[in-house]
Amino acid sequence: PFPSFEVQKKTFTKWVNKHLMKVRKHINDLYEDLRDGHNLVSLLEVLSGVKLPREKGRMRFHRLQNVQIALDFLKQRQVRLQGHLGLWGQGTSPHKQQWSS
Repeated sequence: PFPSFEVQKKTFTKWVNKHLMKVRKHINDLYEDLRDGHNLVSLLEVLSGVKLPREKGRMRFHRLQNVQIALDFLKQRQVRLQGHLGLWGQGTSPHKQQWSS
């Protein structure tokens, strides 16, 4: 059996924070705090050692652009995304969608 959704979310939040602490960043909610793309881009920069471009604004367009930058970077690296990760590119949090085991 798979761990509960909340256990998985807590585990991944701790993992993300372990890496984001290297750039003095912290998240509280895995989905909400990665949704604007800024922390997501920062996480990819820490993990890859590559500086990525990013939009500095806070409008929906800027948030979506930052998520797209992250998704494009992963695609260039031939990282296959599974599950609900693509929902960030649509401006939707995965936790608002139904999860299946």
